[in-house]
Amino acid sequence: MVHGTIDSSLFGALQHEDQGATLAMKLARVFAWDIDFYQDPRKGDQIEILVERSYIETDDGLVFYEFGEILAARYVGARESYDAYLFEDEDGDPAYFNAKGQSLIRDVLRSPLKFQRITSKFTNRRFHPILKKNKPHRGVDYGAPVNTPVMAVAKGKVISAGRNGGAGIAVELQHRGQMVTQYFHLNKIAKGVKRGSAVKQGQVIGYVGQTGYATAPHLHFGMKLRGKYVDPLRQKFEPGLPVPSHRMPDFTALVENLSEQFGVGSMGVEVAERQDSQ
Repeated sequence: MVHGTIDSSLFGALQHEDQGATLAMKLARVFAWDIDFYQDPRKGDQIEILVERSYIETDDGLVFYEFGEILAARYVGARESYDAYLFEDEDGDPAYFNAKGQSLIRDVLRSPLKFQRITSKFTNRRFHPILKKNKPHRGVDYGAPVNTPVMAVAKGKVISAGRNGGAGIAVELQHRGQMVTQYFHLNKIAKGVKRGSAVKQGQVIGYVGQTGYATAPHLHFGMKLRGKYVDPLRQKFEPGLPVPSHRMPDFTALVENLSEQFGVGSMGVEVAERQDSQ
């Protein structure tokens, strides 16, 4: 069991672990639809993670090699608490569910970047740093280093990809439910992403840049619903399918077994190990 306490960030809470940054990224992906790890965490929030670890055999004995799958996790926050359990979905593929068997996946990712820093929010009036006048800011700006991967927030089709005036190098996607998403100021577009091509949720479609009207590297992320710009941070999206009804007894038993280990493990104790040899 790995424990962590939020002080200033998720990365900081897990820095005591070897490859703690990698584990933080894994946890962020598990809770990507429920927790924005830039905005939501509060000092004192608690984290518990049941995770596989693999080891290699050396002359000095077993040495930790890497983290595997997160089997279960719990985030106890000042605002809300969340849990996650790895189980099989309707198609038999591994997926995460809460203790009630509800999917943690949503039709739309909460953010197009795995980790991000919001530099400007959606507003109807903002002073434009380049045009030097007040204009609506119809999207969210995420500050990130050049070439940070940008992901499609939902399954869809590319309706434009290329240079687009002040938007710089940009990609625009059409999704079901009359939703369109926009990704501006890219450094470059990912290979194979072109007008008419299909994209999957989470697929890398480009890389953060500073093209067009941009004063620093960042991603401008815009969203339209039925032709009208909306604030991406305020939208609620439907969850994926729950645990299949015929599998609920197995899932309930799994949750009961793993839940017993929350709150009682000591820091750094491995509850699931794989031993590899060189």
